[in-house]
Amino acid sequence: MELVKIQIWSPDEVNSLGGFQGFGTSPEVPVAPTRDLQTGFRVSPDYIRDLMVDPQVKAHLESAIEERTKKGLVAILRSFSLEEKDSPLQENLESLTVSELEGELHQLEEGLTRQWSERMAALGVQKETLETAWDKIIQNWSQERSDLLKSHERKWCETLGHVVRKACLTNFQGRLEDLENWLQRNVSEFIENES
Repeated sequence: MELVKIQIWSPDEVNSLGGFQGFGTSPEVPVAPTRDLQTGFRVSPDYIRDLMVDPQVKAHLESAIEERTKKGLVAILRSFSLEEKDSPLQENLESLTVSELEGELHQLEEGLTRQWSERMAALGVQKETLETAWDKIIQNWSQERSDLLKSHERKWCETLGHVVRKACLTNFQGRLEDLENWLQRNVSEFIENES
């Protein structure tokens, strides 16, 4: 009969990865541990992988993940489906599976995308309408200003002629024609430059 040597390991002989230091000659491989930011608790990825080998632990962990995912999806659907509060879907969200909730979320996303596209198209049409109206206002204002200057051009020439006659300048008829020509030329140039 062979005697089997039983080794009892002390906590000092367990390394940071949960392995025994006296086991094997391979050096310790540094692993970036996963960390829960709320508690500061660290778990090695190897530890989680080893736990997932056990079917009960795996089923429990997958169930917890699915439950948490389901709660998140239900919260998202409830927060964005405000218009459809009375729909039977809103009342039965908890009874749906995660894949059904993902389908509902996909439909909600498509609906929101369609609404956004319609609103942006409406805003684009509204913007074009406003720009067209603004261009028309500016064009009308420029035309009225130009018409006003042209309509008063003759009056300005007549007024200047009247002032020249009152001043009794010699040879005022020739000077009056020169002034009228100068005014007509300069006012016309002014109108062309301003347009």
